[in-house]
Amino acid sequence: MKKLIDSLFGSPKKGADDLCDSDNPESDCSKVLSVLQLIIDDEATEDDQKFFKKHVNECEPCLEHYQVEKSLLEEIKAKIEKKECPEEIVKSIKEKLKEASTEE
Repeated sequence: MKKLIDSLFGSPKKGADDLCDSDNPESDCSKVLSVLQLIIDDEATEDDQKFFKKHVNECEPCLEHYQVEKSLLEEIKAKIEKKECPEEIVKSIKEKLKEASTEE
């Protein structure tokens, strides 16, 4: 995975990991990593968003981690081919759900 990320976005700056304290569960960096997916998915609380923005303005390794995660997600979304589900399958699923709900 690291090779894939490095090939897409380049290698991280040397020494960046030394500046980040994400291994310490009590650190701000750990908290940033714990809310990162919520931030990317736009599901974080307002307090988490404020904390995140303040922290990444001060912590380059966390900002870089966020940028890599967000870029990777955007690359994946760009590669996904959206296909319509055939109407017969939709109809079949709806019928089975209706049957299951009437059995209860």
